[in-house]
Amino acid sequence: MREKYSTQIARFDSKNAFLEVLNSAFSIGKVQINFCAYDETTKAQTKKLPIYVDVSKMLVLCNGILNNSFQSTIADAKKAGTFNGMTVNDYTSFYVDMGGINEQKVREKFSDYKKSYPWIQDGKAISRQFKIQTGRNAAWIMRAEYGLGTSSDKGLIVPSGKAPDYINIPMSEDALKEFAIVVVTHYNAYLNQYYNKFGDSLFAGDKCKVFKPTTK
Repeated sequence: MREKYSTQIARFDSKNAFLEVLNSAFSIGKVQINFCAYDETTKAQTKKLPIYVDVSKMLVLCNGILNNSFQSTIADAKKAGTFNGMTVNDYTSFYVDMGGINEQKVREKFSDYKKSYPWIQDGKAISRQFKIQTGRNAAWIMRAEYGLGTSSDKGLIVPSGKAPDYINIPMSEDALKEFAIVVVTHYNAYLNQYYNKFGDSLFAGDKCKVFKPTTK
């Protein structure tokens, strides 16, 4: 079950599951993270929960991980016993990114989504959440959750009730930083190639004026 392909820039394995980071959504301003589960005996995939995080949000997270401000915030929260006004416990999510598929799109492809997510309901959105928690036997837990949701007035999909589908991937401190470094490095490489290829058309109207000192 250890497959590697050109769009996969990182992979982190757990028992019967893995997390992979792809560069294929960079062009639409997203970082795609697939959480996958598989049968250990047959090696057949049993579940796949794709997550899409805005690049800007992901870069802020990665920067916080690499300069340790993310870890320090969590350490302070545990010491205080509260985080965002809530009591800290084993299930506290110290990072949450919410997204999903709105009601209209679910309705348009209802039969297709039903095959992968039998719990979906007509008239409800699909909520997708990416979370980072701390673990008992591992420093970190990266978690994907899929469940029912409702679109807010601002277009945000708010989860409704307990998520029926989820996958947890335990990660060490080194693995968390590896995740951050890989995302930042590959996105910077993508931007470098993008500007090299399209720079002339992107900045075609720009003019550089050189001002010479006035001579008397």
